[in-house]
Amino acid sequence: LMAGLMGAGEGYAPLPRYFIFLYPFYFIFGVASLKSLVRKPSIFYIITVGIGFLFITRWYPEEFEWNGELNMTHQYMITLHKKAAEFIEKMYPNAVIVTVWPFTETVNDPKHGYVKRKYKVIGVKKNYDKNLGTYLKDKLRMERDKKIIAVLPSRRDDFSSLELDKYVKQEGKLVKAFERKCKYEDLKIEIYELLLGL
Repeated sequence: LMAGLMGAGEGYAPLPRYFIFLYPFYFIFGVASLKSLVRKPSIFYIITVGIGFLFITRWYPEEFEWNGELNMTHQYMITLHKKAAEFIEKMYPNAVIVTVWPFTETVNDPKHGYVKRKYKVIGVKKNYDKNLGTYLKDKLRMERDKKIIAVLPSRRDDFSSLELDKYVKQEGKLVKAFERKCKYEDLKIEIYELLLGL
C-alpha cells in the first residue's frame, strides 16, 4: 500500500529512502517487543548490543553493496546533479538540454530544487536505435537562437544511452565535468556544447 502511494504503482520500485520516516517507529516497536519478550535486563542489554553491532557493521548481503540506496552513492549523485544544474543556470540560462533520465527531471521542474526555472529538455531513451543526429536536428530546428547542450550522467545503471554518449562525444565540445570517486562506483556528469549545424 505504501509503495503504491509513493509511486511504485507507476513502474517505480519502492526504495529504502521512501520509508525513512517509518524507521523510528520500526525501531521503537522492535525494542518494545524485545523488552516484552526478555524479562532479565542483563539479557536484554546483551541482545540490544548484539543487534546494534550488526547494524554498525552493515550486516546485509554483499551483493547489495553497489546499491546507492544503501550507502552514500545516491547522495553523492544528488550533489553532482546540483553542481551541474548550478553551472548550467550560470553559464547557459537559455539553453536547450539534451540528456537522459534522471537528469531530465533535474532541469525540467523547479519544484525538485535543482533549478529556478524550467528548461526545455530533449530526453533520449536508453535504447534509441535510430539516427540520433537527424532526430536531434528535427527536434531542435526551431531553437537556432539558443545554445544547445548535452548532459551525460555516467552511472553503472540502465539509464545511460550509449548512442547519446557516442554521438555527443563525437559531435560536441566538452565544457565541464563533475566527478566523484566512490567506493563502489565512480560518478561523473559531463556537459557538452552541441553544434548540430541547424
